[in-house]
Amino acid sequence: MAGNNPILGGGGLHHVAVRTHDLDASVTFYTDVLGMKVVTAFSPDVRSFVHLDTGDGSILELMQDDKPIEPAAERGVHWHLCFGTTRIEEAMKVIEAAGMKVTVPVKAVTLTNTATNPPSPMPVKVAFFIGPSGELVELFQNEPV
Repeated sequence: MAGNNPILGGGGLHHVAVRTHDLDASVTFYTDVLGMKVVTAFSPDVRSFVHLDTGDGSILELMQDDKPIEPAAERGVHWHLCFGTTRIEEAMKVIEAAGMKVTVPVKAVTLTNTATNPPSPMPVKVAFFIGPSGELVELFQNEPV
């Protein structure tokens, strides 16, 4: 793994895990609707899980869990998953056609990047929807300045 984190010896986010009550349905949604690719699938003694390449080598891990799943917004510190896109409007049409509940339709926002000196505007488009197991998902598109 290439990276520049001196403590971790590389760094980078390997994967984010999402519990699902229906692994097959979640895999189908993320592959057929969002275009991700299955990288590995495991069926250990405890639970089954699948790794999906989100498009840039980052991994979304879907884990079968038969326990009741609370909506993501009501659990701990996890708030949402976010995927980068260059086609937010088109992607949201596909997501809506798949029957996902849209919580925030495509919206243009100008953020202020205070990590630059002077602070600089960062125009983006965002949208949020509820995934197949109740996970809150954001799509994020950087816009040209």
